Amino acid sequence: MEKPALGGIHHVTAIAGDARSNVEFYVGLLGLRLVKRTVNFDDPGTYHLYYGDEVGNPGSILTFFPWAHAVRGGRGVGETIATAFSVPEGALGFWRDRLAGRGVASGGGRSRFAVGPGGAGAEIDLIEDPAGDRGRSGRGTVHHVAFRVEDAAAQEAWLADLAAHGLHVTPIQDRQYFHSIYYREPGGVLFELATDPPGFTFDEPVATLGTELMLPPWLEAARPRIVASLPRLQVPSAESTPQKVRRERSH
Repeated sequence: MEKPALGGIHHVTAIAGDARSNVEFYVGLLGLRLVKRTVNFDDPGTYHLYYGDEVGNPGSILTFFPWAHAVRGGRGVGETIATAFSVPEGALGFWRDRLAGRGVASGGGRSRFAVGPGGAGAEIDLIEDPAGDRGRSGRGTVHHVAFRVEDAAAQEAWLADLAAHGLHVTPIQDRQYFHSIYYREPGGVLFELATDPPGFTFDEPVATLGTELMLPPWLEAARPRIVASLPRLQVPSAESTPQKVRRERSH
Protein backbone atom coordinates (compact mmCIF):
# COMPACT_ATOMS: atom_id res chain seq x y z
CA MET A 1 0.00 0.00 0.00
CA GLU A 2 1.46 3.35 -1.02
CA LYS A 3 1.72 5.70 1.91
CA PRO A 4 0.22 9.21 1.57
CA ALA A 5 2.23 12.36 2.22
CA LEU A 6 2.37 13.70 5.75
CA GLY A 7 0.47 16.91 6.38
CA GLY A 8 3.05 18.59 8.60
CA ILE A 9 3.04 18.77 12.39
CA HIS A 10 -0.13 17.75 14.24
CA HIS A 11 1.06 18.70 17.72
CA VAL A 12 4.08 18.80 20.02
CA THR A 13 3.90 17.40 23.55
CA ALA A 14 6.30 18.49 26.28
CA ILE A 15 6.85 17.80 29.97
CA ALA A 16 6.10 20.62 32.41
CA GLY A 17 6.36 21.05 36.17
CA ASP A 18 3.63 23.10 37.85
CA ALA A 19 0.29 23.00 35.98
CA ARG A 20 -0.78 26.46 37.17
CA SER A 21 2.44 28.12 35.99
CA ASN A 22 2.07 26.32 32.67
CA VAL A 23 -1.41 27.75 32.10
CA GLU A 24 -0.29 31.22 33.18
CA PHE A 25 2.58 31.24 30.68
CA TYR A 26 0.84 29.83 27.62
CA VAL A 27 -2.52 31.54 28.08
CA GLY A 28 -1.59 34.64 30.07
CA LEU A 29 1.69 35.52 28.33
CA LEU A 30 1.56 33.91 24.88
CA GLY A 31 -2.19 34.32 24.39
CA LEU A 32 -2.91 30.74 23.29
CA ARG A 33 -6.26 29.16 24.00
CA LEU A 34 -6.59 26.19 26.36
CA VAL A 35 -8.64 24.03 23.99
CA LYS A 36 -8.72 20.82 26.01
CA ARG A 37 -8.36 20.08 29.71
CA THR A 38 -8.05 16.34 30.13
CA VAL A 39 -5.65 13.81 31.66
CA ASN A 40 -2.78 11.69 30.43
CA PHE A 41 -4.66 8.55 29.39
CA ASP A 42 -1.66 6.42 30.40
CA ASP A 43 -1.23 8.26 33.74
CA PRO A 44 -4.64 9.74 34.69
CA GLY A 45 -3.27 11.26 37.88
CA THR A 46 -1.80 14.12 35.84
CA TYR A 47 -3.31 16.66 33.46
CA HIS A 48 -2.88 16.62 29.71
CA LEU A 49 -3.28 20.28 28.68
CA TYR A 50 -3.78 21.22 25.03
CA TYR A 51 -3.17 24.79 23.76
CA GLY A 52 -3.87 26.01 20.25
CA ASP A 53 -5.85 28.34 18.04
CA GLU A 54 -9.54 29.09 18.51
CA VAL A 55 -10.76 25.61 17.51
CA GLY A 56 -7.60 23.56 18.06
CA ASN A 57 -6.75 22.97 14.42
CA PRO A 58 -4.01 20.37 13.78
CA GLY A 59 -0.70 22.17 13.46
CA SER A 60 -1.59 24.79 16.08
CA ILE A 61 -1.47 22.45 19.06
CA LEU A 62 1.12 22.44 21.85
CA THR A 63 0.40 20.04 24.72
CA PHE A 64 1.89 19.35 28.15
CA PHE A 65 2.10 16.64 30.78
CA PRO A 66 2.60 18.70 33.99
CA TRP A 67 4.42 16.28 36.29
CA ALA A 68 5.11 18.47 39.33
CA HIS A 69 7.75 16.15 40.79
CA ALA A 70 9.56 15.27 37.55
CA VAL A 71 13.31 15.84 37.60
CA ARG A 72 14.64 18.65 35.45
CA GLY A 73 15.48 17.40 31.96
CA GLY A 74 18.66 18.19 30.04
CA ARG A 75 18.67 19.48 26.50
CA GLY A 76 20.98 17.63 24.16
CA VAL A 77 21.54 15.37 21.16
CA GLY A 78 18.64 13.13 20.17
CA GLU A 79 16.03 15.45 21.62
CA THR A 80 13.63 18.13 20.47
CA ILE A 81 14.76 21.32 22.21
CA ALA A 82 12.71 24.20 20.80
CA THR A 83 9.22 24.97 19.50
CA ALA A 84 8.59 27.75 16.97
CA PHE A 85 5.36 29.78 16.77
CA SER A 86 4.31 31.80 13.73
CA VAL A 87 3.54 35.48 14.40
CA PRO A 88 2.03 38.27 12.30
CA GLU A 89 4.39 39.90 9.80
CA GLY A 90 6.41 42.65 11.44
CA ALA A 91 5.82 41.33 14.98
CA LEU A 92 9.20 39.68 15.64
CA GLY A 93 10.59 42.76 17.36
CA PHE A 94 7.57 42.93 19.65
CA TRP A 95 7.95 39.28 20.64
CA ARG A 96 11.73 39.50 21.10
CA ASP A 97 11.30 42.39 23.54
CA ARG A 98 8.30 40.82 25.25
CA LEU A 99 10.08 37.53 25.89
CA ALA A 100 13.31 39.25 26.95
CA GLY A 101 11.29 41.27 29.45
CA ARG A 102 10.24 38.01 31.08
CA GLY A 103 13.75 36.54 31.04
CA VAL A 104 13.05 34.11 28.17
CA ALA A 105 16.08 33.56 25.91
CA SER A 106 15.64 33.32 22.11
CA GLY A 107 17.54 32.80 18.51
CA GLY A 108 20.39 30.53 17.15
CA GLY A 109 21.51 29.13 13.74
CA ARG A 110 19.68 26.09 12.39
CA SER A 111 18.73 24.19 9.22
CA ARG A 112 15.05 24.17 8.20
CA PHE A 113 13.16 21.30 6.59
CA ALA A 114 9.63 21.60 5.21
CA VAL A 115 6.75 19.27 4.37
CA GLY A 116 5.03 20.14 1.09
CA PRO A 117 4.93 23.92 0.59
CA GLY A 118 6.11 24.55 4.15
CA GLY A 119 4.74 27.36 6.29
CA ALA A 120 3.21 27.28 9.76
CA GLY A 121 3.00 23.76 11.17
CA ALA A 122 4.95 22.22 8.29
CA GLU A 123 8.56 23.10 9.11
CA ILE A 124 11.19 21.61 11.43
CA ASP A 125 14.52 23.20 12.34
CA LEU A 126 17.47 20.85 12.88
CA ILE A 127 20.54 21.86 14.92
CA GLU A 128 23.65 19.76 14.27
CA ASP A 129 25.90 19.40 17.32
CA PRO A 130 28.27 16.41 17.00
CA ALA A 131 30.00 17.29 20.28
CA GLY A 132 26.78 17.76 22.24
CA ASP A 133 25.84 15.75 25.30
CA ARG A 134 22.98 13.27 25.10
CA GLY A 135 19.60 14.77 25.98
CA ARG A 136 17.87 13.70 29.19
CA SER A 137 14.07 13.51 29.31
CA GLY A 138 12.42 15.38 32.13
CA ARG A 139 10.71 18.59 33.19
CA GLY A 140 11.24 21.30 30.61
CA THR A 141 11.83 18.97 27.65
CA VAL A 142 9.74 17.79 24.70
CA HIS A 143 8.16 14.37 25.18
CA HIS A 144 7.28 13.72 21.51
CA VAL A 145 6.45 15.32 18.16
CA ALA A 146 3.29 14.30 16.30
CA PHE A 147 2.89 14.54 12.53
CA ARG A 148 -0.44 14.75 10.72
CA VAL A 149 -2.04 11.97 8.70
CA GLU A 150 -5.35 12.59 6.97
CA ASP A 151 -7.33 9.60 8.19
CA ALA A 152 -7.24 5.99 9.43
CA ALA A 153 -6.33 4.58 6.02
CA ALA A 154 -3.29 6.88 5.73
CA GLN A 155 -2.24 5.96 9.26
CA GLU A 156 -2.44 2.22 8.53
CA ALA A 157 -0.32 2.70 5.41
CA TRP A 158 2.36 4.49 7.41
CA LEU A 159 2.26 1.87 10.16
CA ALA A 160 2.91 -0.90 7.61
CA ASP A 161 5.71 1.06 5.94
CA LEU A 162 7.48 1.92 9.20
CA ALA A 163 7.26 -1.69 10.40
CA ALA A 164 8.64 -2.89 7.04
CA HIS A 165 11.69 -0.66 7.64
CA GLY A 166 12.38 -2.41 10.94
CA LEU A 167 11.03 0.25 13.30
CA HIS A 168 9.07 -0.80 16.37
CA VAL A 169 5.66 0.85 15.98
CA THR A 170 2.88 0.74 18.58
CA PRO A 171 -0.62 -0.46 17.73
CA ILE A 172 -3.12 2.31 16.96
CA GLN A 173 -4.09 4.16 20.16
CA ASP A 174 -7.44 5.89 20.71
CA ARG A 175 -6.65 9.38 22.01
CA GLN A 176 -10.30 10.53 21.86
CA TYR A 177 -9.55 13.58 19.70
CA PHE A 178 -7.31 11.69 17.24
CA HIS A 179 -5.86 8.21 16.78
CA SER A 180 -2.12 7.69 17.11
CA ILE A 181 0.81 5.41 16.49
CA TYR A 182 4.25 5.94 18.09
CA TYR A 183 7.83 5.02 17.21
CA ARG A 184 11.38 6.27 17.80
CA GLU A 185 13.59 7.47 14.98
CA PRO A 186 17.20 6.16 14.96
CA GLY A 187 18.47 9.12 17.03
CA GLY A 188 15.98 8.37 19.80
CA VAL A 189 13.34 11.10 19.31
CA LEU A 190 9.80 9.83 19.92
CA PHE A 191 7.54 10.49 16.94
CA GLU A 192 3.77 10.12 16.68
CA LEU A 193 1.51 10.00 13.63
CA ALA A 194 -1.92 11.39 14.55
CA THR A 195 -5.11 11.58 12.49
CA ASP A 196 -6.79 14.93 11.86
CA PRO A 197 -10.27 13.72 12.90
CA PRO A 198 -12.30 13.69 15.04
CA GLY A 199 -10.86 16.92 16.55
CA PHE A 200 -11.30 18.81 19.81
CA THR A 201 -15.00 19.61 19.32
CA PHE A 202 -15.68 15.86 19.63
CA ASP A 203 -16.96 16.33 23.18
CA GLU A 204 -17.20 20.12 23.68
CA PRO A 205 -18.58 23.00 21.59
CA VAL A 206 -16.15 25.63 20.33
CA ALA A 207 -17.42 28.27 22.76
CA THR A 208 -16.50 26.27 25.86
CA LEU A 209 -13.39 24.39 24.76
CA GLY A 210 -10.98 23.79 27.64
CA THR A 211 -13.29 25.00 30.41
CA GLU A 212 -14.15 21.61 31.94
CA LEU A 213 -12.18 18.46 32.71
CA MET A 214 -13.00 16.03 29.91
CA LEU A 215 -12.43 12.30 30.39
CA PRO A 216 -12.74 9.41 27.94
CA PRO A 217 -15.55 6.91 28.65
CA TRP A 218 -13.18 4.35 30.14
CA LEU A 219 -12.07 6.81 32.86
CA GLU A 220 -15.46 8.34 33.77
CA ALA A 221 -16.07 5.89 36.62
CA ALA A 222 -12.86 7.13 38.26
CA ARG A 223 -13.72 10.85 37.89
CA PRO A 224 -14.05 11.64 41.65
CA ARG A 225 -10.67 10.09 42.40
CA ILE A 226 -9.02 11.76 39.40
CA VAL A 227 -10.42 15.21 40.21
CA ALA A 228 -9.25 14.91 43.82
CA SER A 229 -5.69 14.17 42.66
CA LEU A 230 -5.38 17.18 40.32
CA PRO A 231 -4.59 20.81 41.26
CA ARG A 232 -7.35 23.34 40.60
CA LEU A 233 -6.66 25.52 37.57
CA GLN A 234 -7.60 29.17 37.11
CA VAL A 235 -7.29 30.06 33.44
CA PRO A 236 -6.14 33.72 33.12
CA SER A 237 -7.35 36.18 30.56
CA ALA A 238 -4.78 36.49 27.78
CA GLU A 239 -2.74 39.69 27.92
CA SER A 240 -2.82 41.98 24.88
CA THR A 241 -0.86 40.23 22.12
CA PRO A 242 -0.63 40.96 18.36
CA GLN A 243 -2.83 37.92 17.65
CA LYS A 244 -5.47 38.98 20.17
CA VAL A 245 -5.46 42.60 19.02
CA ARG A 246 -5.82 41.50 15.40
CA ARG A 247 -8.80 39.25 16.26
CA GLU A 248 -10.49 42.04 18.21
CA ARG A 249 -10.04 44.54 15.37
CA SER A 250 -11.58 42.12 12.88
CA HIS A 251 -14.84 41.86 14.88
